[in-house]
Amino acid sequence: MSKKICVCVQARLSSKRLPEKVLKKVNELNILELLTKRLSKARDPSQIYILTSNDKSDNKLVKFCQSKGLKFFRGDLDNVYKRYRDFLKINNYQALVRISADSPLLDDKILKRMINLFLKKNYDIVTNVFPKTFPSGQSIEIIDRKCFLGLQPNKLNKSQREHVTKYFYENDKFYKIFNVTCDYNHLNIKLSIDSPDDFDKLKKNFLFNRINVDSSIDEILQKWNDVK
Repeated sequence: MSKKICVCVQARLSSKRLPEKVLKKVNELNILELLTKRLSKARDPSQIYILTSNDKSDNKLVKFCQSKGLKFFRGDLDNVYKRYRDFLKINNYQALVRISADSPLLDDKILKRMINLFLKKNYDIVTNVFPKTFPSGQSIEIIDRKCFLGLQPNKLNKSQREHVTKYFYENDKFYKIFNVTCDYNHLNIKLSIDSPDDFDKLKKNFLFNRINVDSSIDEILQKWNDVK
């Protein structure tokens, strides 16, 4: 029987460098909508969840999800591992895909490829960040439910609680981890949105119709740095 896999988009509004960045508009869509539309090309929208915090700073994000019919889950703000753990405890998925909300240009094709690989093989984790060879903004991690819930939370230090998968990579000899490497030249182009400059470049690329929500990763890489 095929494993049920969901996509979890990790999001919050209390970013220090670019507050409320996931709700910032690019033409008619905001960053979170851009990402979920690209994810929907690889996964049924009913299997996509926004994982945010139960802190009041994320109330606006939750209201937005409700207005757009996006599924969401609220959990611990700082202990992000616990947020995912609590989500899995009440949702019967055999694995989850972890995506950061600052990646609105995520390549749906590599996501499909990694999910298919995970389904065919008996891995605990399929990732493309161990080591990272893809451009920034293309990070994907697929984690088996038993592997994730089998970890004892009291083993985690502060950094491992904040960075969901860090413990697994630091203890990789105990897990079956497969890393997908990038097969195209990207010249370390930064596609994640972390700062006002990142957002300005994203907005200009869309404003000048150089790229759109359906653009392939090849098109994006070719045109990204041309805009001034």
